[in-house]
Amino acid sequence: MKGVILAVLLLCLVAPVARAHDSWLISDRQRVPEGRKVWLSFVTGEIFPLGDSPTDPRRVLEFVDLYGAERRKISGFAPQDKGLAVRGPIKGAGIHVFGCALKPRLIELEADKFDEYLKSERAERAIMIRAGRTERDPVTIERYTKFAKTLVEVLPASESDDGYRRIVGHRIEIVPLSNPNDWRAGGQARVRVLLDGHGWPDVPISAGHEGLEEHQYAVKTKTGPDGIATVALSRPGHWFIKAHVIRPTSGIGREQWESFWASLTFRVIGEVDVSGMLQAITAIHGDVRTGAVGGYRMGERALEYLGLVRNDGDMRVTVAVPLVAKYASIADGVQAATGASVGKLNLVLKNATNEESKVVFTNRATGRSILFLLTDHFKMMLAASTDSDADKMALRAATLPARDMYEIVDLVSPAKPQVPDDDARPKP
Repeated sequence: MKGVILAVLLLCLVAPVARAHDSWLISDRQRVPEGRKVWLSFVTGEIFPLGDSPTDPRRVLEFVDLYGAERRKISGFAPQDKGLAVRGPIKGAGIHVFGCALKPRLIELEADKFDEYLKSERAERAIMIRAGRTERDPVTIERYTKFAKTLVEVLPASESDDGYRRIVGHRIEIVPLSNPNDWRAGGQARVRVLLDGHGWPDVPISAGHEGLEEHQYAVKTKTGPDGIATVALSRPGHWFIKAHVIRPTSGIGREQWESFWASLTFRVIGEVDVSGMLQAITAIHGDVRTGAVGGYRMGERALEYLGLVRNDGDMRVTVAVPLVAKYASIADGVQAATGASVGKLNLVLKNATNEESKVVFTNRATGRSILFLLTDHFKMMLAASTDSDADKMALRAATLPARDMYEIVDLVSPAKPQVPDDDARPKP
């Protein structure tokens, strides 16, 4: 919908302001436990993430959920709260990519209004092409198509799940190059823009977040030669990235121009703040140690992976490490994160060699277990830590990439260790 252009079809002439509405596919959450209902809504408006009016369901060409090798059709969406919404549970742990494609529409603009529209969309190539033409029609007809995406990670999800890369197949599509659920304020988001399946250069990219005024953007950039763009994430919260390509048609049909519009929505988490973790560890251990930090981070990840919460009675933990303070402090970190303890009889500390060191977490209700294997890098950090540098080493461990600290094996379906391929830090 072109909004203040009023979505004029065919040859109905109007005199609108030459500016397009944005459209987004919104989810109420980006990470949910399996079985929990999720609300999705396709909205069109001028202020993110608010809709101005619901889209007619008959305009939807396709609404899908990509999960693994499956392409699931979504039905039941209906006008609600100024959007086109559907609510229901998502089946299958892991990353789900949701995509909504609308049917093409025609709009008609006077020549000068179309020129303004091209400028507002930073369509520099289209402007050059139009300027090079000796004849100009008094009225310009454009066929435009809109596509929108978001993703939801259903827990427990594997660290190695790269489902965020799945391609829906939209004419224009924004594909994240890392898991958007791990994007942090102060960091960057890298995406590739595909046009008809190919990385496309010089595509105008705009990004914004909740709280901005209408048609205001936090970032404006373009894709490089390979179709990749980088967006600086200045603050936490709900964000979107949009891409828009406008080009002349082949001349078949009444329209002289065609445009393809895409968006991706996601939520940016806060900057790294480990103070809460360090305070929780100190409350249990008395001070902060490298091993305790490692145990805490494993415990946090295990709760998320197994779909449990702190002090959950279904949690069972076995910490098998050398019975020396540097290693045994891992158990205190696990206790601080999960609430499991020796006194509650749901945490067991066992003696093991350095090579055999491991931590196993089990959800007793589901029977699912995951195994954390300490990396050689983290073992070296444990061995090198001393009383004099304990605080410094603990802080280093708190901000260490997950892949440098541990590997994960799902004991329900054991496979080779899953090496975390992200730079995930503990959540604030």
